[in-house]
Amino acid sequence: MIDPRYSEDEQAERLKEWWKKNGTSIVVGVVVGVGAIAGVNYWRDYTRTQSENASHQFAQMMTATGQEAELAGSELMQDYAGTPYAGLAALFLAKEKYAAGESEESAGMLRWALENTTLPGIQHPARLRLARVLLEQGKIEQAEKLVDVENYEGFDSEYRELRGDMAISRGDAQAARTAYEEALQGMTPGSPYSNLLVMKLDHATGNPGK
Repeated sequence: MIDPRYSEDEQAERLKEWWKKNGTSIVVGVVVGVGAIAGVNYWRDYTRTQSENASHQFAQMMTATGQEAELAGSELMQDYAGTPYAGLAALFLAKEKYAAGESEESAGMLRWALENTTLPGIQHPARLRLARVLLEQGKIEQAEKLVDVENYEGFDSEYRELRGDMAISRGDAQAARTAYEEALQGMTPGSPYSNLLVMKLDHATGNPGK
């Protein structure tokens, strides 16, 4: 900015002219930059606080029972919807509702989890459970559309087993056998749950006592 070819007075005048042209944009840039940094720090602190509060609320829900647990879960879903704990709360409440024979309420919780989280570890269990509720209600087409996904993201065996159950509901034993066999192949070796799949496969092949 300072040019030795000019006298101090000339340099001062040039500096004034330069400031008239660029001063405002520099100030705005500094303010925006500082604001952006402050905004990032604020958001980081906010999300950390939200996560900590949600974690505490989730712990309370897991140790509570009955209406207290339901209230804690509902507050998580309402006040901390942006955290993974809200989706976990929805899964927990859906399980409680289903156990109480309230399948519609359970389905509502599962739909909430599907619509309000993008985490595969929450979305897939919610999708699978909701499809099972629909299947039990005889809504086979709705259940099939729900599990029509391209990426199972580690839930391959669960999806294939469910497809086998749907095939059984349609009376398609061949499709059920294929789905159960694929589910068994994708299951972790030695999994105790494989016994149930073997029973389903035997039933689909017409050998229930095998």
